[in-house]
Amino acid sequence: MKEVISIVEHLRRSARYPAVAPTLHEKSQVNSDDCASKRIFIYNLPEKFNEDLLRNCRTLSPFQDMCEFLSNSGMGKLIDTSSSLRDAEIVYPSGVWHTTHQYALEVLFHERLKQYKCLSSPDVADLFYIPYYGGLDVMRWHFVENISNSQKDQLGQELVNWLREQPAWQRRRGLDHVLVLGKITWDFRRPPEDGASWGSSLLWKDEMANITKLLIEREPWQKNEVGIPHPTFFHPRSDMDVKAWQNHAASQKRRFLVSFAGQGRPNQPESIRSELIRQCLVSSKKKQINMNSSCHFLNCTGFRCDDPTITMKVFLESEFCMQPSGDSPTRRSVFDSLISGCIPVLFDPFSAYFQYPWHLPEDSKSYSVFFRAEDVKAGKIDLIKELRRIPAVTREEMRLRIIHDIMPGLVYARPDARLEEADDAFVISLKSLFARVSQRSS
Repeated sequence: MKEVISIVEHLRRSARYPAVAPTLHEKSQVNSDDCASKRIFIYNLPEKFNEDLLRNCRTLSPFQDMCEFLSNSGMGKLIDTSSSLRDAEIVYPSGVWHTTHQYALEVLFHERLKQYKCLSSPDVADLFYIPYYGGLDVMRWHFVENISNSQKDQLGQELVNWLREQPAWQRRRGLDHVLVLGKITWDFRRPPEDGASWGSSLLWKDEMANITKLLIEREPWQKNEVGIPHPTFFHPRSDMDVKAWQNHAASQKRRFLVSFAGQGRPNQPESIRSELIRQCLVSSKKKQINMNSSCHFLNCTGFRCDDPTITMKVFLESEFCMQPSGDSPTRRSVFDSLISGCIPVLFDPFSAYFQYPWHLPEDSKSYSVFFRAEDVKAGKIDLIKELRRIPAVTREEMRLRIIHDIMPGLVYARPDARLEEADDAFVISLKSLFARVSQRSS
């Protein structure tokens, strides 16, 4: 654990430097001095590495047609609140809420970067971006029968072969390169020799070692992987949109003490979800005078929680949101709850504390509550009772800090956004990347 903490501290320090990346205004407003040490070159990859995957969006997942989710520059379909007063009172303001998929990060980041005002030629670039949609590539093979590992690895291997031939890569062997992957690191870490079949082996390749990888979930022992926020449904256009949502979230009446939006994991004996659901359902039956309702369980079966008007309503009405691990330690729901001002209750330090050093505060107690999963599973903790013990003034302080100080840095603004007063998740990532490349060059 000491090694993991040391790596996270190093990643946090590497993002600190005095220079700042330019804001994303029209390219005509920039001069050469504004772009000093902030130039990015986007590789012009063959379309099989990105656009062709998007064109085949209907076949990316056996469970969902991904085309709607990946439309609008990766933001997904716009939520129309004009015909529903209920929806308009939940996802506010209008025009900035989308059905964004949890795995849309690669497209969102690429589309936003296309609008960056300091794009340059490879001869003068400080940072090199590889627009490979590796998450979409690996996703299309999940749950498909009779697919060999060599087929799953083919496009990634072709990318490596292509990179080897690029003079810019040859100069520093990837130290000034960045790759954004919209799935968890474990989907790209299939051990090459142990007979495993899940995912690809992309991140085991030697050529990937020096490249900075930005993922929604990092491998905690890897110093060149950085976790950045899962995409949420909210994509502001301006500072006014951010402030409108902050005021909206801060003014909500929190009628539930705690909520859990998710599904059980009956086939995973190590999961604590069944115990969380049990405690939640038991407490919700107990009428307590002069207190908000104890717990609300939102069953997310059937992709129900892909609808932001459903999930955000629950989070806006809750003081705390339980965030147990799912198939891996991290959850997109952690970020949905944070932007709603719902304090996340975590059970695994790898769900957030060792994942997002550039976007979440070092002081985890300022924005979350933690209980050991082992204690919960053993029945040693009455979660509702423990959460009630947290003073109301402490809850309010945490909630306001989350909404006003942390939330703006967790959302991805629209590609054409004009944010002046606060950095969103993209700009924080970009600034941190420039700082990291600068330190790696010294």
